[in-house]
Amino acid sequence: GNLADLEARRGRLSAALTHFERARSRLEHDQADSHVARLLGEQAEALAALGAPESAQEAFEQAIEALDKHGLAAEAARARHGLGRALLRSGRLEAACRVLAEAQQRYVALGQTRAAARVDLLLAEAALAQADFAEARARLSQASRCLEENTLDRIALRSLDARILSASNRVDDALDALSAALADAERFDIPPLLADLLHQRAAVRRVTGDAERELADLDHAVTQAERVRGSLQAEQLRAAALSDRLELYHDRIDAHLRRTPLSPERVFEAIEQARSRTLLDALAESDSPEREVGDDPLARRHAELRSELSILYSRLAERGDEALATETLAAWRAEVEQREHELDELENRLAVRAGGDPLLPRPADLADVVTALHGDGLLVEYFLTRDMLHALVVSGDRVTVIRDLLEADALRRHVQNLQFQIARGARPSGSAGRADRLLRDVRVELQSLYERVVAPCIAGIDHGRRICFVPAGPLHAAPLHAAWDGEAYLIERHVVHYAPSAGVYARLVQRAAMRADRSSASRPLVVGVGDENAPEIQAETHEIAEQLAAKMLWAQDATIDAVLAALPDAALAHIACHGYFSRRTPRASGLRLHDRWLTAGDVARLRLAAELVVLSGCSTGRSVVEAGEEVFGLVRGFLSAGAPRTLLTLWPAHDVQTRHFMREFYRVVRSEPRAFGSTAQAVQRAMRHGIAEAKHPFLWAPFLLVGVP
Repeated sequence: GNLADLEARRGRLSAALTHFERARSRLEHDQADSHVARLLGEQAEALAALGAPESAQEAFEQAIEALDKHGLAAEAARARHGLGRALLRSGRLEAACRVLAEAQQRYVALGQTRAAARVDLLLAEAALAQADFAEARARLSQASRCLEENTLDRIALRSLDARILSASNRVDDALDALSAALADAERFDIPPLLADLLHQRAAVRRVTGDAERELADLDHAVTQAERVRGSLQAEQLRAAALSDRLELYHDRIDAHLRRTPLSPERVFEAIEQARSRTLLDALAESDSPEREVGDDPLARRHAELRSELSILYSRLAERGDEALATETLAAWRAEVEQREHELDELENRLAVRAGGDPLLPRPADLADVVTALHGDGLLVEYFLTRDMLHALVVSGDRVTVIRDLLEADALRRHVQNLQFQIARGARPSGSAGRADRLLRDVRVELQSLYERVVAPCIAGIDHGRRICFVPAGPLHAAPLHAAWDGEAYLIERHVVHYAPSAGVYARLVQRAAMRADRSSASRPLVVGVGDENAPEIQAETHEIAEQLAAKMLWAQDATIDAVLAALPDAALAHIACHGYFSRRTPRASGLRLHDRWLTAGDVARLRLAAELVVLSGCSTGRSVVEAGEEVFGLVRGFLSAGAPRTLLTLWPAHDVQTRHFMREFYRVVRSEPRAFGSTAQAVQRAMRHGIAEAKHPFLWAPFLLVGVP
């Protein structure tokens, strides 16, 4: 425990967490409750420094309760101090001030004047957040009387002084204070502290117009942030570390965009460091041998929680997200959240316990992506920064940046309008006149999508070029392949597929190439579960199983155990059933089998050999998009499990049209020679067939291919 606390104070957070976990396991085994309580408080401080304020807050609250119970007054005051800091970082000013005031009172009662002065620093920060400059300056002055002699305290004093000076438009003085703080901090080499100070100084340099030095500080700050992230074993801790400093990464992208002359290659590098990093890590992990989690109490509880959550997800999926708000399901919802939280904590502890330096993939560089595009491909990567949509286009070895495509608010409204017009196509037309009007209305929105978002990125591109779209924000829900240029849909002129990031795409292409080099005698797998609401699923399942000479699991044979047993070795997997997307609980998104739902969480734990996975159900391609463009839903589950390419749907699929689409898709797949891009070409051919057969995009456009074309 003492070693862990020392490592945390030095900023070596990965080593600290490892030592904390080892000490905690021993102390819990020995039932040394008071020592566990002290350790929880110190571990919470490490989590807060890492950038996981919610996890830190809960750990602090647990520690405070236990420390008070055991009468450990000094440790309890320190834990309240830490909780107040975590609340302050989360923007909960009123709660933070209340907890900090109590911590300060306890420190004073214990005669710990230096610790009480450190609380003054945080109270000064809270006053600054409320634009109370006089109170902030007074608190800072009071704290400095006790803290000036200690170097780390002096760094904190100068950092806060610089913030007050900046807010007062004294930018030169602020720069002097930060440069002095950095000179001290560099002697200690504490990565999180250096990252924060460099980011702070870059913001001041931006005000002064010193673009070159601003960018140099941002580059150095990201390097320090990557040192923290790259040392962490647990995926969720790495996600927290990046999310906590996402503003730093976005500021760096913005600085590169403002640079003259603009360097598209540097913009590309900055974007890739900021998006889909934990998914990229998950892909690398799924391509490696599965790590054993052991058979101790933590591992057993981990397995129990996974099983319990699968059952709860199935029960929630039966009723849908709308029903989750009702009192009837409120208890179930609480059960899910409690178990998810416990599972997250256990996964963090198990990852930390495994120890060692994680072998994380580096973000893709331009050469990786150019190679993955196979010559004639085009990659269009959208990104949002400072509430503006931009795009980066990779064509051959040339990179182009398209700035200021659309404001983020306008983009959200546009995608919402487009979704509304698409959904109108689900209702029976009633008359030829109404059908024409519905088609005209949706084409207005699709043409706006083309003109505002697509056309500027593909100007001068010959028809027939393959396009990989990397969406951002609301564009994850938009059918870019259905953009209308006034005469034709984009999919009629180009082969289109999608990827969560350029780096993920490059990794998936590498994965597919490795699969192609391995001989596989396994058969395709076709799974189908239909009902009176989707009667065509039966015909679709049997037709495709016959086309592919596949193993078929139909109706009562398609149980969760049978499907989980058959999926890992299948050369291709086609699953036709009802799909469910949960925006509130994306891990509960799933596919309805005979006895229960196959959830995204179930899938992510598999290791798939399939070259292609087809999810022929409603809304199987919808995702929740979180910080860093991390997508959560079924697509993440199957990509994480090892699928290099997955065919999914963006909205509820029409039963008859889906059967027709899949029949044509597999006809092309079987008749054409297998080559790079052939799966995406089959999607294009099937969509062209659908356009001729059913005009409205609701019927033919829900399908999207994610991953390798």
